[in-house]
This record gives sequence, structure tokens and C-alpha cells, in this order.
Amino acid sequence: MEAVYLVLNGIGLALDVLNFLLDLNFLLVSSLLAALTWMVTFVYNLPHTVLAGLLHLGRGALLSVSAAVEGLARLLLGVLQAAGALMRGCCSGLESLTVVGHLALHVAARGRELVHRGVLSVVSSSHALLRQACDVCAIAMSLAAYVVNSLVNICLIGTQNLFALGLALWDSVMGPLWRVTDVLGAFFAHVSSSAVAMAILLWTPCQLVLELIASGTHLLASFMLANLSGLVLLVAVLAVTITILHPDLAIRLAVRATEQLHALPSYHRLRGDVVRLSRLALGSESWRRVRSRSLQLASWPIGGGGGGGGGAPGAPQGGPRRGPPARIRGHEQPPDPVPRLPIRPEEGTGAARVAPVRGRERLNEEEPLPGHDPWQLLKEQEERKKCVICQDQSKTVLLLPCRHLCLCQACTEILLRHPVYQRNCPLCRQGILQTLNVYL
Repeated sequence: MEAVYLVLNGIGLALDVLNFLLDLNFLLVSSLLAALTWMVTFVYNLPHTVLAGLLHLGRGALLSVSAAVEGLARLLLGVLQAAGALMRGCCSGLESLTVVGHLALHVAARGRELVHRGVLSVVSSSHALLRQACDVCAIAMSLAAYVVNSLVNICLIGTQNLFALGLALWDSVMGPLWRVTDVLGAFFAHVSSSAVAMAILLWTPCQLVLELIASGTHLLASFMLANLSGLVLLVAVLAVTITILHPDLAIRLAVRATEQLHALPSYHRLRGDVVRLSRLALGSESWRRVRSRSLQLASWPIGGGGGGGGGAPGAPQGGPRRGPPARIRGHEQPPDPVPRLPIRPEEGTGAARVAPVRGRERLNEEEPLPGHDPWQLLKEQEERKKCVICQDQSKTVLLLPCRHLCLCQACTEILLRHPVYQRNCPLCRQGILQTLNVYL
């Protein structure tokens, strides 16, 4: 039954794959036909679009030329009108001057007549003289009024002619500019509409391609998610069947897969990166500190709680607590942990042989003195090997010219970062000129 179930599942999977291939073929064919249709339409409409663009361009050029000609004609017409108005003003001025001349001649003639008449009949016609004087005043007033009116008319006509000339010049200058602006606006509108149309035509195949990719991805994802459990189960059943029926084949496949994995350069790079990271982690300063602390904790025995309690004689009490070094300045050698007995001259060689034996018996039988405790001396010796600044790392750097071995590598690097006038030995405060690494 399991074999039949597997066969049916395989047939179903094959039918699903065939259906997927048919759908994919239909989608590809439809997309290809749509793309071909768009290309044919684009090639068919391209000459018409180009001709329309050329016609609009020619129309715009003709409109701009006609607007320029019309502007020039209006400019010439305005100039001619201004010249005519100026000539008319000049003629009216000449006419007014002629009238003034005639009036002056008339006044002179009448004055002469009046003078002759006054000289001849001064006494007889005083009333007529007064009347003539009134007439003269009236004529003079009318003449002055006429002159003022003529001057005002001349000014008004000149101002009107100047305004007409300015308006004609403005129309002649700004008319072609407005026409050219309208033509450019129409041209840019046509170009923008053509660009939008081209963008729409070009976006259609891109949209089809994107829809094709999205549909293919969705179909593949749905197919994989729907048949993932069946595929995993089928692969597991095939692997178990191959392992049971053909163990040699399974072993060969495993060996071949391992060889292929080792042959990949990315595997070697990953392995090298892992090895470098492990070496970097093991060679870091924090790992060294943890390792040294763990070795110290493992090497120090746990002592009793109070004075005179249980534990090894001379062992440190209260756990591995580090105290300050007994001697910091100098490099004195630690005292001998075994006290030496003085040798008397009269005892000779026999006393010299017996003294070490008695010293060892005394060390074993009696309790050691507080100043000569071997554990304490060992602890002090270890403390002397520590850096005088951090009290953590070992002394590995010799300072010159004072020749003090008192710093570790990390504290030396920190000290050398300071200015030159601050680079002093922590023990003797002498300036540091050079450092030397010492390996003990």
C-alpha cells in the first residue's frame, strides 16, 4: 500500500508539474504575443507621430515668423503715426505763430491809426479815444487768451502724441514676445504629451514583464509551500530506502558529498575564518586573564577559617586574596625558605653534615616562623613578578636607562602614549628613552 501511495503521489506530482509547465507556456506565449502586438503598433504609429510633431513644429515656426512680421509692421505704423502727429503739431504751431503775427500786424495798424487819430483829434474825441482804448484792451486780452490756448493745445497734442508713440512701441515690442511665448508653450505641451504617450507605451511591456515575474514567483511559492511536506517526506523515504537497500551506494554518496563540500572554496574560507576567530579569541588578553585566574584558583589550596585551624601548615588563610608586594623597589632575591643553622668552627665537618639534617627535622617537627613561611614567600615571589601598575600581568618590559623591570606590555603601551615629559619610570621617576622586551 505504501508503494501504491508513493506511486500515486508521484503521478500527482508529475501532473502538477505538467500543469505548471502548461500554465507557464501559456503565460509566456501570451506575453510574447502582447509584446509583438505592442511593437507592431508602435512601429505603425511612429511615422504618424513623427509627422505630427514636424507639422506642429512647422506651424509653430510659421506662427512665430508671422508674429515677428506683424510686430515689425506695427512698429513701423506706430513710428509713422508718431511722425504724422509730430508734423501736425508743428503745423498747428506754425499756424498759431501766423495768427499771432497777423494779430500783431493788426494791432500795430490799429495802434498807428489810433495814434494818428489821437494826435489829430485829442481834444475833440476823448470819448472815442477811451472806447478805442477799451477795444485795444479787449483785443489784447483776447490775443493773450488765444496765445495761452494755443500753447496749451500744443502741449496736450505733444503729450498725446508721445503717449501714442510709447503705446505703439510697447505693442510692437511685447506683441512678438507674447506670440513667441504662446508658441513655445504650445510646443512644450505637445512635447510633454508625446513624452507621456511614449512613457505609457514603454511602461506596458515592463508592466507585463513584472506581472509575469510576480505570477511566476507566486505560482512557484504556492507550489513549493503546497508540496513541501510531500517532497520532504518523499526525500526522507527515498533516503531511508537507499540506505537500507544499498548501503554501499549511500556511503559512496555521502563520501562524494563530503568531497564536493571540501572542494568548495567558500567552505575553506569559512573554515579559515572560524579558525582565525578561535585563535583570536584564545589569544586575547581577556582569555589570558581568565586562564591565569583559573590556574591560580586551581593551584591555591583552600585553608581553614580561623587562626590555628585545620589545613596545611603555612597555607594562606581566607582564600586566594592578593596582598600588596612586600618589596617593590629593587630586585632583591627572596630569602631561603629553609633556615640555615650557624656552623661552629670547633664542630668541623661533622657539624657541617649534621646541621642540614637538624634543620630539616626542625622544619618538619616545629611550626615555621611567621617571617619564613614558604607559602607566604612563594606568594610574595609571585607578587614581585606582577606589573607595579596593574598588578595583573607579568613584568616583561625593561626600561632604559634606569634598567628597572617593572611594567607589562599593555601598561608600557599606555605609558608611551603620554607626552615625552610624562614618560617616567614608576619606580625612580627617571625619563624613559627606550624599552626592551624581556622573556623570562
